[in-house]
Amino acid sequence: MAGSAVFPKLEHFWGGRMVEQHGGVMHYFCSSFVPLVVKKLNSGGPSRHKRTVSHRQRIFILLLTLCTVVGLHFSWTSQESVSLSVSKEPLLIYQQYHSVGAHSHLYNSTFLYRGLNQAEGCLRPSSRDLDAVPLLKINTDSYYQNLICEYTGILAVAAHARALHPRPWVGFQSWRAAQKGFALQPRAEASLLSAISSRAHGDALYFWSDGGFPGEHISDFYGHCNFIHEHCSRVFADVTKEVLGRHAADPAAYSGAPPMPVDGGTYAFMSYFVLPTESLVEYARFAKAAIVALDDSYYYPHKDGGFCIMAHGGGGADAAYESSHCYCYILERLINVWAYHTGRRMIYVDATTGNMEEQHALSNRTMWMQWFQPPHFEESLEKFETFHNENGNGRNLLRRLSEQG
Repeated sequence: MAGSAVFPKLEHFWGGRMVEQHGGVMHYFCSSFVPLVVKKLNSGGPSRHKRTVSHRQRIFILLLTLCTVVGLHFSWTSQESVSLSVSKEPLLIYQQYHSVGAHSHLYNSTFLYRGLNQAEGCLRPSSRDLDAVPLLKINTDSYYQNLICEYTGILAVAAHARALHPRPWVGFQSWRAAQKGFALQPRAEASLLSAISSRAHGDALYFWSDGGFPGEHISDFYGHCNFIHEHCSRVFADVTKEVLGRHAADPAAYSGAPPMPVDGGTYAFMSYFVLPTESLVEYARFAKAAIVALDDSYYYPHKDGGFCIMAHGGGGADAAYESSHCYCYILERLINVWAYHTGRRMIYVDATTGNMEEQHALSNRTMWMQWFQPPHFEESLEKFETFHNENGNGRNLLRRLSEQG
């Protein structure tokens, strides 16, 4: 160690940001005990206890290192991540991943993004990533992990939002966003933060992927889905009728898939979106019901024979691969149906420039008010949940999508 100038620099470092970063027991020990030791060493004392300057520095540095290492461990590995709550940003975007190979593609040291691990044994070490695996029972079942894809993480965040997500807005983005050309650039991030901070569009859905690749711009919701995944609109009709129409006073009144007009606007595709946290909780309830409805209809053909009704379209992907992810093809589009028919504004964000353009203006929508608006929407979900909780088929899927593992 070099000279007396080092000691005051370390003491200033200790008394400043290191103390601010850590809480609880480590905060108490490190902010109270260590300064007392330093003061004692500085005060001298009887000659038999005298220490050289070098000894004082060594003792101080040893204690500082101990507090820093242990404090960082608790701060960065805690699921509740104290650092999230002190940020003034209104938004946190989860980067979803399910393999160790994705680690190098994830952001580090940013208050706008947080990793979201969705596979056992793949949590990024020494990070503040959220581990979705223990948060829901379904997340340790590899069969359903493949079937519902990113929704293992989305539903986990929604289920524990009040405890683990302290910000009023929440978003999701794949770890492959940069490779696919969908990663938000700084101008787009600033634009998004400005819009949600000012509540420019109210309770809105912001999205920045509207196709399988940049520039595709899906405007024909069912036409595109039917081409890529055969019978897509039929599955949407069956699933939404099961959730919203089956327990209605007149089930026969529910007919066909919810209309998603070709009106010049575009639709969200896959998990690249932001919405209010409370809206995510509401949407997750609808999404869980949709997954259970899918499973009620297609479990046995898929489980016993590997057959997926949507794995035979014109997308060009291997049929076996598509079959293993069968429910994903409805889920990666489902949020559009919910947002459109519940009256959320839908805002497309250019991921590079940050320019925003509203899609499907509320005044021009053909919404199914009788099915998706209160009180029928909430009553239908409640009846659906009650029926499945009381008449389980042995898989108890609704509970496993809701309960902690």
